Amino acid sequence: GILSAAAVRALASDLDALPTHVEGCVRLLAEGHTVPFIARYRQPETGGMAPPLLRRIDAASRDAASLAARCDAVVAALRKTDRLTAQLEAALRAAPTLAALEDVYAPHKSKPCSLAERARALGCEPAAQAMWRATIDDSGLSQALRAAAA
Repeated sequence: GILSAAAVRALASDLDALPTHVEGCVRLLAEGHTVPFIARYRQPETGGMAPPLLRRIDAASRDAASLAARCDAVVAALRKTDRLTAQLEAALRAAPTLAALEDVYAPHKSKPCSLAERARALGCEPAAQAMWRATIDDSGLSQALRAAAA
């Protein structure tokens, strides 16, 4: 994954490294190089960072990629259900962690629906009530359901 410029600066500050070295490490990792390879053969681009630091950068890069992918999925789901506003999208994109993203998304999630709720939404409740009271037979039930579906 690719880190934003702000994330690179924050990570560089946290690791006491130069932002250019962190960017070099992120680029090398994105190109598919392994941490041991980078530590041994790409020291000039990373400022000679030790493998534990390289692994922290790798983890941060993966976390950023995972956050971006989840954010895109959430935005697509909300757009599909016409619940996405410009403010909500900005709040989702500004979320610094997956947990924060899920916290912003939680009130806007579509709730799982039981079979009974789906049947009520389709207008089948009167037919079910009549069947429960035993005031309707099979042919009447079929007619009531067809009327509800129409």
